Amino acid sequence: NAGDYKVEASLIGEDKANYKLPSVKTQEYTFSIDKEAPNLPTIAIYSTIPVDNGWYKDSVRVTMTSNQDVGPSTEQSFSYTVTTGGVSSARTEIKSPTITNIANDGIYVYDVYSLDYASNESHAQSIIRVDKTLPTSADFVITGKKGLDNWYVSDVNISYTGGSDATSGIKGVTLSTNSITQDTLGTEVTMTTEDNAGNKVVKTTTIKLDKTLPTAPVINLPLVTGTGIAGVNLYNKGVDITITPGIDNNIDRTTYKVIDRQTGDEIVSETTQTTLNLTNNGKYEVVTNAYDKAGNKSTSSKVIWINKDKPQSPRISSVDGQPITNSTTQTVTGTSSTLNIVFANVEVGSKLNVVLIQENTYDKKETQVQVTDENQLVTIKLETKGTYRITATQTNMYGTESDVNVGSYDYEYK
Repeated sequence: NAGDYKVEASLIGEDKANYKLPSVKTQEYTFSIDKEAPNLPTIAIYSTIPVDNGWYKDSVRVTMTSNQDVGPSTEQSFSYTVTTGGVSSARTEIKSPTITNIANDGIYVYDVYSLDYASNESHAQSIIRVDKTLPTSADFVITGKKGLDNWYVSDVNISYTGGSDATSGIKGVTLSTNSITQDTLGTEVTMTTEDNAGNKVVKTTTIKLDKTLPTAPVINLPLVTGTGIAGVNLYNKGVDITITPGIDNNIDRTTYKVIDRQTGDEIVSETTQTTLNLTNNGKYEVVTNAYDKAGNKSTSSKVIWINKDKPQSPRISSVDGQPITNSTTQTVTGTSSTLNIVFANVEVGSKLNVVLIQENTYDKKETQVQVTDENQLVTIKLETKGTYRITATQTNMYGTESDVNVGSYDYEYK
């Protein structure tokens, strides 16, 4: 059994030949039996930042303490080893308590031993994980149609790639949002890369999105002076034009340019002015554009024709089937109440204004005809007999009226 023991041994000797008394020799022995291992050493760990998921994020202080031996023998030695990166240190004798510090990242295995004089040994182990280093951040992966100046003009999808940590490994990457679908002047997106020790690195980016076209500019024109061609604004004078800019929360600029519709040439290059004056005869197209800062564009246009020239006076070429041969004066006699007059020198698209005046009563009969032929037939129904003076003018599609026809031409209805 374990304990402390003392043994006495005596040697008794006798000398019979000499008739002497017996002699006694005594020897005393003491020894101990200790079969119990020493109490386990204590490994205490301290860090300013609490452990997170089994990892420390700051330097660690390790305190190793031996405890009172429970057997009859006393402690002979107190030692430890440290293993990190697959390499173990030599077993080192220490006093109790001993403090060591861990400053670098890594996984450290502390093995602490208490050995008594009976060669009983107790062993304590602690695994300490340290990761003070921020992880390598992941990178944003942003997809969407790019406009100008880092604006997006379509829905934006947000993901990430990468992210690593050499010590504790990556726990995960989180995004504050993975898509932006509504117009925004600037939305900040946050990406957090976290390692298993709880170290975090945050990266941000700002997304600007504008999918909405600006409101198209308005081309303001004066009232037209003529009509007759769909989609064309007709004028018999110069035209003053103003431009009402396009509207957008993100508007950049409004421009206009002028194109010659006959040659296709750009006669006024794109400009940001808001007023324009067209003075010369011609066929023009005014094109306006509204641009926002993302590069979205809205367009409007108007076609303008200007002709300030007076049209020719109509010429009577026949009355009631009889040709007009005199250039100044001629009377045609007929018996039909239906009068057919053919006019030359007329423009297709103009309006022919024919007036018949009865010479005795001064009754007036007016007829207006849209010219569809360069030799335009006009039919007039007469109610009473008499002599009628025939006059005519034409008003072109720009709204300009000609002088009255030259000469005196009468129709005598008998």
